[in-house]
Amino acid sequence: MRTTPLGARTRLVLTSLLVTSTLLLAACGGNDDPKADPTPSTSTPASASDDPSQSNSPSVVPATGKLVETKDFTAHVPEGWDVTVVSKDYVITSHDPDSSDAIAFTIVDTFGNDQGLDDLAKEAVRLGAWPGEDPSIVGQTELAGEPAYHLASSGGGGIFVDVRGAVRAGDAVAVRFDNYQSNAALQSMVESVLATWQWK
Repeated sequence: MRTTPLGARTRLVLTSLLVTSTLLLAACGGNDDPKADPTPSTSTPASASDDPSQSNSPSVVPATGKLVETKDFTAHVPEGWDVTVVSKDYVITSHDPDSSDAIAFTIVDTFGNDQGLDDLAKEAVRLGAWPGEDPSIVGQTELAGEPAYHLASSGGGGIFVDVRGAVRAGDAVAVRFDNYQSNAALQSMVESVLATWQWK
């Protein structure tokens, strides 16, 4: 049964709050393991050629919709999409009124905690709300030039999900894309929005 847009919006807001809470817990939790290795994990960082959502192709058309503006970054959503500020500089969502497709932007102050990207990715997978199976940790990538983790879930529960997260100016910043059409449509949406992302 297809979720209505209102249901998708409600679910996305709740998911965004859960992801934000997850990031907050991870950021405040610290690292209690004295044997923890501060170096990156053995997972191989994804190169642009390995990561289907990293594209320098001139065929990527930057999103031209409403501007999402936060203390850390700005980005445009697709044309015709709404933007809802759930909590300023904390949770902002965007939704396609003609489908259930949606985007959520979250920002959490890390309070100086040096939580690594690998740990943030694992916490997001473990505590996040995911349709069907848990997403895979694709590896490290970039978000407008900043190192970022990348999660992806293809088709679980009929939803294709892509999540990027980075630490910038003491904040854990994440963006989640939900698409109900196909992985190709999801990647097109991701590339279009990320092509407009500007850090402050």
